[in-house]
Amino acid sequence: MNTLIVALAGLGLVLATRKKGSPIMSEDTVKPGEGEPQLALASGDPKDPNIDALLIEFDDYLSSNGAGKYTCAEEFFQMPEAPRIDGRRPVAIAPRNLWPNAIPTLRAFDDLRAQWGRPLPIRGYRPVDYNAAVGGAPRSIHQWGGAIDIKLKQAGYTASERQDFAVLAARYTLDNPAAQWGFGVYNDPPTTVHLDTGYKRRSWENGAKYLDLARQGNA
Repeated sequence: MNTLIVALAGLGLVLATRKKGSPIMSEDTVKPGEGEPQLALASGDPKDPNIDALLIEFDDYLSSNGAGKYTCAEEFFQMPEAPRIDGRRPVAIAPRNLWPNAIPTLRAFDDLRAQWGRPLPIRGYRPVDYNAAVGGAPRSIHQWGGAIDIKLKQAGYTASERQDFAVLAARYTLDNPAAQWGFGVYNDPPTTVHLDTGYKRRSWENGAKYLDLARQGNA
């Protein structure tokens, strides 16, 4: 926990001044996996007026780009393992030049959530210091805003249901290969399914197993 506190302090509170709701992005968009991971644009209590304005802006940006039907900025940017602030989990908001990376991944999540038909909590962006503090891979696409973890066990699904969802997600990646999926399935029965887009196609942990099941048509 001490490591997480130090990591949070290192994120900084560089608060934005752009008018909320503006979908205009910087020209220097950084694609998933390019360059070095970036720190958060702002971090702290989502009830802070400045941070809340950024969360509203990101929600507006998702909506204007056909994404975010089944999630919101606070969920996508939440740091669930960081210490609470006044009883609430802090958020870390990605720099605007990373926001476009979230769109294809969250559109895919919307599709999967619609097919599944039941709640699916997610975690998204991780600033570099927080990613390191929680043991994330050094080049994790979470740090570029292009990845989500779908928390199946947290949602209370049975082992069989979690396996069904992992097959559903695997089949979706096979049916949409242009997205260059990163597909990871943690534990078996799955507790978490990771999806990212825009980097390169790869799988890890139990991802290959569920891709094979999807190819075989097994649910």
